[in-house]
Amino acid sequence: MRVLVGGGTGFIGTAVTQLLRGRGHEVKLVSRQPGPGRITWSELSESGLPLCDVVINLAGENILNPLRRWNETFQKEVLTSRLDTTHLLAKAITETAHPPQAWILVTGVGQRRLRLRSLALQRAQQARDRQSKQTLFHDSLLPAKPD
Repeated sequence: MRVLVGGGTGFIGTAVTQLLRGRGHEVKLVSRQPGPGRITWSELSESGLPLCDVVINLAGENILNPLRRWNETFQKEVLTSRLDTTHLLAKAITETAHPPQAWILVTGVGQRRLRLRSLALQRAQQARDRQSKQTLFHDSLLPAKPD
């Protein structure tokens, strides 16, 4: 099967690409950087969708980038990076004479902030639960107390 993977050089894209190639599929990447087995997003925009059976879009700014703060500017960049690549692939798919059999889109644009207090309370409750289970188990091993 011929598979086109947008974002195939990212963390998840690399794993998906290796899995697909390992199973004998022909994989072409859409990337910001040109290279063997790749086309750039600009080339996709100008030349259209290459012949493929499946399109997978994993492209987008890394929301876990340790060098970036989760603020309004970064949040907009994350959202835009996903919308722009999705729009470009959708346009290429609708304009091709031979559309793929499947289009898979995997994306996320949110980050959940941990609340340290609730996390500490949750861990304390888990510790109490473990202690309670251990006590019940220990008590069940003791001989019955004479009346």
